[in-house]
Amino acid sequence: MISIIRSAVNSLASLGFLNFLLDNDIKVIGVDVTDEGLGKIISPKYFKVPFANQEKETIAAYTTIIENESPQWIISGPENEISLLAKHGE
Repeated sequence: MISIIRSAVNSLASLGFLNFLLDNDIKVIGVDVTDEGLGKIISPKYFKVPFANQEKETIAAYTTIIENESPQWIISGPENEISLLAKHGE
């Protein structure tokens, strides 16, 4: 089974995509900077992460999630988060 981290799962724009992933038997590990929203409830696993402008804390949070959950991919929503994660690609 494919396993991914999907960020910004609590935004309204993410709900359709989140449902698409789940309907296609993709294990979703949802993350967001807020606990407010439906993505937290819909995602089989969910973690709150710091805002991308808190680089050290954000990378530490993602590293812990990756080590514990072993996803194949990260699908990021916010542009500033994409830049931060790409900078730390390893």
